[in-house]
Amino acid sequence: MIEDAARQVLPLRRNIKALVTAVTHSLQRECNTFIPVANAVLSVLASDPRTSCLYISLFIAVSPLPEIQKTLQDSKNTAAFHAGTIACCIASLHTAAERPDALELDELEQSLGSHSSDLVRRFGLAALVAAAGGNRGWTQERLDRLRHYRKDVSPFVAEAAQFTFPVTELSSMVPE
Repeated sequence: MIEDAARQVLPLRRNIKALVTAVTHSLQRECNTFIPVANAVLSVLASDPRTSCLYISLFIAVSPLPEIQKTLQDSKNTAAFHAGTIACCIASLHTAAERPDALELDELEQSLGSHSSDLVRRFGLAALVAAAGGNRGWTQERLDRLRHYRKDVSPFVAEAAQFTFPVTELSSMVPE
């Protein structure tokens, strides 16, 4: 029933975006109640390649971290991961600090951060930022991982890491 309603709304771009936003916000408040709704909407979004950004945002909000890990590790081989989708994915990972399983983000980051693909390593950096979000903060281990990303051979990864400034580093920086 929910899938049918989402399918009817799919051509109405403002409405499908509003639906995804509402489901995402509802997941943050009452996760278990809205998982079936989110999965129904995901199945509809998957049928339209022009909704890949909405799809990945909702997917990251609702899916278990191991499933996210597998999808992101396979992203290099998926045509659906165009530049816009990559940007949405990174932004969605940054907000993952609000997930109920956010304590497991360090594991996700480490698995993505050690991948051979610079795209997947960039997702790892986004997961690191999320892992440090909320009240968890930048531990010494997370700061060490950030320094590792800053030295990455890929400018795609290193640049983003070099412009990530944890509060603990800002307080010790001397103006030049």
